[in-house]
Amino acid sequence: MNSGINLLQTKGKDADVNSKVLLGYRIVSVVLLCIVLLSGVTFLVMKLQSPLPKLKGEERNLRRNLTAFARRQTKVDIIQNRLLYINNIIKSRTKYDEIIDIIDTEIPSGAALESLEIDKKTVYVTVASSSLSDINSAYEKIISLAGRDIRFKRLFLNDLSIDTKSGEYLLTLKADTI
Repeated sequence: MNSGINLLQTKGKDADVNSKVLLGYRIVSVVLLCIVLLSGVTFLVMKLQSPLPKLKGEERNLRRNLTAFARRQTKVDIIQNRLLYINNIIKSRTKYDEIIDIIDTEIPSGAALESLEIDKKTVYVTVASSSLSDINSAYEKIISLAGRDIRFKRLFLNDLSIDTKSGEYLLTLKADTI
């Protein structure tokens, strides 16, 4: 009678099924462990052989160099722009030193350059001499400047006077420059 009632499991058929399932789980876990291990090793090898870290480093260096180059290029562009602006100013302004040199060289030795005023577009010249012929010579030479030199557009005789105390003649000319 006791043989038909079995409250405890006996080793047999069920134990075999449980051990086979357990063995299957162990095999699957070992296979999955091997796959994970192989994939990790594969990714590590790929990472070590990959040019990506080198490329990233080169990219960082190039970005740094481009940033520095852009700053330098900006400075160069600003300097070139300023030099161009200065060059345009120098080209467009009146060359007063040339006007002064031309007038000074044309005054004869018997006459003296009493005063020289230069405005933006006008030059006033006063020549003094004790000889009227030297005044005439200075006047003719300055008139010839207006004829042969393009720097004077028009020439006017402003004043011809005599200083009775000193006995000097004064010639004042006005020249419009171009």
